[in-house]
Amino acid sequence: MSMDRRGFFRHSVAATALGLTERGFAATQSPGKPATIPLKDRSFCVDMAPLAGANATITDYSGFRYCPAVDSLLMFGGGHAATPEDVVLRFPMTAPGWSADYASTPQATMQEKNPDGTYKYLTPEKFWQVPGEKPPIRPISRHTYSGFIWSSAISRMILPMGNNGTYYGFTNETTGGNAAEYDPVKRTWEDTGQRGCGAALAFCEDPVSGNIIAQDQGQFRVYDPRARKWIAEITLNAIPNFGYAASLVHYPPNDRFYYISRNIDPEVHHVRVWEYAFDRKGLRPQYTSMVRSNLGEPMKTNWRPSPKSGGNETAYAYDSENKLIVGSLFDGFMLGFRPNGDGSGEWLQHPAPGTTQQTFYCIDYVPRLNAHFAICTIAGRGKTTFAFRWDPSRAEAPKNPNS
Repeated sequence: MSMDRRGFFRHSVAATALGLTERGFAATQSPGKPATIPLKDRSFCVDMAPLAGANATITDYSGFRYCPAVDSLLMFGGGHAATPEDVVLRFPMTAPGWSADYASTPQATMQEKNPDGTYKYLTPEKFWQVPGEKPPIRPISRHTYSGFIWSSAISRMILPMGNNGTYYGFTNETTGGNAAEYDPVKRTWEDTGQRGCGAALAFCEDPVSGNIIAQDQGQFRVYDPRARKWIAEITLNAIPNFGYAASLVHYPPNDRFYYISRNIDPEVHHVRVWEYAFDRKGLRPQYTSMVRSNLGEPMKTNWRPSPKSGGNETAYAYDSENKLIVGSLFDGFMLGFRPNGDGSGEWLQHPAPGTTQQTFYCIDYVPRLNAHFAICTIAGRGKTTFAFRWDPSRAEAPKNPNS
């Protein structure tokens, strides 16, 4: 049976009212009830828990990543025009709900000054260091985009970027800073001694080499977490409509990387996807379709619906059960992307009842549960975390509104 997005949405809403569909889709859980993940169901979209432990603006241009060492989602965010809180938030899979790993440095303490007007507790590398605090140093709050990232090479979370702007009430002295590492077991930070990159890039670990790739429309950088240094930086010739602050996902079935732009291409009225192999010796991208050196062409796809409001900041994660790149939750649907193996790709959509648009980069996948987690803002309730599972039998190609 074929239907457009509006009809598909009506179908999913009607099924939700019954609690379960004939295909076993678990409906959104009622607010206030104990949060449980219905792992026996083929598909679900469950309201798990509200954001807690920090000001809600900690998510501004920031997101979370799954950390297998502690079986939890971990978030570090904030940045200019947002909270200055320097706290890590944790969402354990065994006891779903957000809480802070430690008490944030009070803003009044951050703003204490020396006689020369400099911040009393700010190190030259842009860490807060207040006597008696545990952990003893914390990075200044910053937009992390998709870059608070788990490193399988060193079993720590990496914060590769510096701060890219000031908070309300702070001066430019807080901008910049070194890359940082976070030990999720000991709940402590370390200064790597390596200058951080810009924040508004797409970040992804290469699981084969253990290096971290950071890129946008003009640059391609590679960070070695074991050596604690940037080992490559290449100019990308300003690829048209590539954009910044986009999403980068490694796809294990073909060992390729997929850069999903945040910029809408005016020729096709939707965002584009680029495919490349990572040259691990030359430390550079090898695009499937090249215009010239370091300038790749976008893939041909069936269409990708773009968010209607609230900005284009979004994120994706590799779904190992379905071999899909899943994300860009909005308008009650989760999207999936699958490479076809010939330089083209296919977009799919799946109902996610009860959700709204994904909050910035707050989405990731937990392989052992075969579940995605995403934060949405719900009217009257604020930001809350949903657990979602993709069922291939409920997915279909999105209707192209431009046709």
